[in-house]
Amino acid sequence: MLQNRKDWGRRLSASIKNQFWGGQTPRGQYSQLPTSEGIELPEIRDPESSTLYEPNQKPELPPKPSLRSMLTRNIVLILSQHWLQALHTSTYNTLLILLLSSPVVTRSSSSSSTNHPSSSSPLLFTGGLGLTPHAVGLATASIGIIGLPIQILLYPPLSAALGTLRSYRLFLWPSILVYTTLPFLTLIAQSSSSSSSTTSSSSVLLWVALITALGTQVLARAFVGPATVVLVNNCTPHPQLLATVHGLAQSISSAARMVGPVLGGSALAWAEERGCAGAPFWGIAGLAVVNWGVLWWVVEEED
Repeated sequence: MLQNRKDWGRRLSASIKNQFWGGQTPRGQYSQLPTSEGIELPEIRDPESSTLYEPNQKPELPPKPSLRSMLTRNIVLILSQHWLQALHTSTYNTLLILLLSSPVVTRSSSSSSTNHPSSSSPLLFTGGLGLTPHAVGLATASIGIIGLPIQILLYPPLSAALGTLRSYRLFLWPSILVYTTLPFLTLIAQSSSSSSSTTSSSSVLLWVALITALGTQVLARAFVGPATVVLVNNCTPHPQLLATVHGLAQSISSAARMVGPVLGGSALAWAEERGCAGAPFWGIAGLAVVNWGVLWWVVEEED
């Protein structure tokens, strides 16, 4: 019944709109667009080239280089030094803890408890420094205490002045020096153990030599560690391969960090049985020398 009757509310609303808008469509009000498909869209031109792009056309991306083309001679060398650096560093970390905590073995007790004869050679010795767990904690804590100011204050200006590759070559030698000389602290510990006084000069000399060796190694790692990462980052031949190169380098270094502790512990056990506890340290010193030699074939790419 109400279907054909007039709606006075709508008529009043339309009359008020006509008074304000003059019969035109209000601004912001929806108006239906034409449905014809014959409307032509304007052509889009790239301002830096003469190429015309049609609407909805995606620009063509350059093809991603293959993995085989990525493995250039320089990248293989950089990945090799990355593996060597991770290997001798992780092996050293294991050998250091074993050296600090192993008991002191004098030459007389060593010759009586093992099959190898006593020798006066300074290269033939066994045992460690015989530090207590508290002393081992202090020694390892000194690594962070020394390393923090070096990393903040010394590394930035020297690295900027020398360059990444040059600083890497230069500061790898302190690590080689520490690897070579650190096991000889066992001889100082043996001298301190045979002394009647616990506060003997040999004990003081042992701590001075130990802190000096640890500080030297921290100085070397403050430059070698970042330089390794920078070389990997800058050697990427194409931006699309950056993640691939970093992933490959991380996998290689992780494998080296897995092998290093096992290799170090096994080598030290083998060397202790033969009366030459310093052999594993001298072995990683040789690895570090090979690492240094590889660096002379590496070409540093600009960032």
